[in-house]
Amino acid sequence: MIDSDTHVSEPPDLWSSRMSSQKWGEMVPVVRPDPQAGGHSWFIGDQRIGSFGASAMVKTPGSDYPTRWTEDFPHMPARDDIHTSSWDAAERVRIMDRHGISVAALFGNLGVSRNYFRNLDDESFKVEIVQTYNDFLIDWIGVAPERFIALANVPFWNPDAAAKEAERAASIGHKGIVITGIPEKHGLKPFADRSWDVLWETCTEHRLPIHFHAGGGDISQHFNQVRQDVMGGGAMQTAGTTNITLDTAHSVSDLLASGVLPRYPDTRWVIVESAVGYLPFVLECMDHHFELYMKDNPQYAMFDALPSAYFHRQMLGTYWFEKLDQHLIDRVGPNNIMFETDYPHPTCLLEEDIRGAANDGLAGIDPEHRQRILWKNAAELYQLTDIPEAASLAA
Repeated sequence: MIDSDTHVSEPPDLWSSRMSSQKWGEMVPVVRPDPQAGGHSWFIGDQRIGSFGASAMVKTPGSDYPTRWTEDFPHMPARDDIHTSSWDAAERVRIMDRHGISVAALFGNLGVSRNYFRNLDDESFKVEIVQTYNDFLIDWIGVAPERFIALANVPFWNPDAAAKEAERAASIGHKGIVITGIPEKHGLKPFADRSWDVLWETCTEHRLPIHFHAGGGDISQHFNQVRQDVMGGGAMQTAGTTNITLDTAHSVSDLLASGVLPRYPDTRWVIVESAVGYLPFVLECMDHHFELYMKDNPQYAMFDALPSAYFHRQMLGTYWFEKLDQHLIDRVGPNNIMFETDYPHPTCLLEEDIRGAANDGLAGIDPEHRQRILWKNAAELYQLTDIPEAASLAA
């Protein structure tokens, strides 16, 4: 199995050990105790930018296997509660072996596709933050480079700088880039604007798939104190996690209508931690309204097919907990779905969950489609030719 969505919990010294405190002073991101939320959080100066442990597995007393944090939101685990596999590559490989995962694609936990990075004043500082993470990730996978797919962050708020960093990232071993799928939420122009073309051209040249990860905007509409007080932490988490997943539908529809896919037919796009059950509706809705509003309009002459055809040619979605049936797979496309665990997020699949997803979750599916979803689609997307073996829970 190839896991198309896993995360690295950035180590506390990721930036402080690599960026000059003499140059940047207290602006270098650090982890310190968070008296408001409990546990530890990331800070840039006095600005809290995210929890250190909210999206990580925690230790299990008396066991070396991880478990989920059970205390109610917003109380978060402290640094010493975090399971080593959340941030240590060698320990991650051990867990992957136990899970039967041969190769895993890697995304950051903190990420850079939220406003707290874009709103910083110093452009060179922001770019260095991104580059430092990308360099760290290549170092991190050095423990077992054949087991990981490194995916680079880029300074998405500046298409020219993003293209430059994408090219640099490709040169050091990254296999794709991660950007926000909702640029307007960051005050940026939509992807239909030609200012983005420099990035699409770079990704085409270097065969870098472009990833939209769930939660790539301002998630405070889903997670905030008002909702916490009224709903309680558990209900807010349940609704908020679902809402963030559904937000990716906006990214799909906007991209399909943008004209980018017909203009850049060799680009590949992945919506990550997205789920796939809603995609048939999105594609059917896009096709219906394309026929009404775009088909005979000369402004959209670059389209020679329905939006769903471009999705099937160039886009993939990922799933983890859903039970897939053959009808759904046929509508989304067997070449357009990849399996993920989302490890080590609290919503992730653990050992028995993975066994269920690979077996019961794909029961009755065409055997070739099952193989495509579990590993072949990812292998083709990331140009993997020599896939290492892991003990297979799906056997």
